[in-house]
Amino acid sequence: ESEPIILPSILRRMTRADESVIFKDSKIFLITGVRRRAAEKALAESREKYRILVENINDVLFSLDENGIITYISPVISQFGAEAADVINKPFSTFIHPDDLSSVDQHMDEIQEGSDMPFEFRMIDPKGNQRFVRSSSRAVFEGGSYRGIQGVLTDITDRKKAEAKIIESERRYHNVFESASDAMLVRNKDTGMILDANSAALSLYQYTPEEFRSLTYPTLVAEPGPDDS
Repeated sequence: ESEPIILPSILRRMTRADESVIFKDSKIFLITGVRRRAAEKALAESREKYRILVENINDVLFSLDENGIITYISPVISQFGAEAADVINKPFSTFIHPDDLSSVDQHMDEIQEGSDMPFEFRMIDPKGNQRFVRSSSRAVFEGGSYRGIQGVLTDITDRKKAEAKIIESERRYHNVFESASDAMLVRNKDTGMILDANSAALSLYQYTPEEFRSLTYPTLVAEPGPDDS
């Protein structure tokens, strides 16, 4: 606890305007302006380091209030074609793809209840372009009351596009595989186990897909099919 003190006249004469006096455990401590300025400089340097980190990290940091209004967003939001000043004080839902609003609302409710599981959804940038993001967020409470959400947004658009290309490539391969008039098999190159067979192979060998997957390629070519004599 603090208590008022009366400084001896000699101490009052020694104390300058840029000094502070702390009275603790019956002792008087003099905090000079030099020490205060050093502390303020260290604090300013710490804030500058944090600012540089926030502005140069690839992920977007954001804060929402209890009503879902954006109260802070890091300058990296420019990678989405927007400026922080154009985003702050607007509803977070404004930038979410309409088809993902329901699932995002559900995740927000789960975060408020304590969930910290990341989730993915689509956002719409100011130019109307669709972007995939991954969000890791946590709820903020003050005095036991819910005050909003703090989180990180990671742009995963390139990854999603790459995945879509792989899926499309596999789909095309499967169509060619299935429609081929010649019998075709897919086997494990290490074990020789048959992994897949197209319709022509099923017709030729009279095996079901499950029966094929229990065979190795050497076994298949060495033995006749079920209907062979």
